[in-house]
Amino acid sequence: MHSYPSTEELLRIGIDVGIENPRRIRYVFEMRDVADERRVAHGFVRVGCVSLADFTPRDFPADVLTFARRIHELAADQTE
Repeated sequence: MHSYPSTEELLRIGIDVGIENPRRIRYVFEMRDVADERRVAHGFVRVGCVSLADFTPRDFPADVLTFARRIHELAADQTE
């Protein structure tokens, strides 16, 4: 967190999704004030996939990996 926005400020939140490996996805985010482009916060979260039975690492389902690979195309389609 770089600065604390007031409740009246409108923020633009950007998220980038990347595949670190078939078992881990990384979400990078940045929040900026719409009025003056001031960066309010940035960071990342890593998400892993494990087996529900014993919590051993496992690959994400193919649909999840396909979506993560296509997220940039899908975001571009929304802006057109």
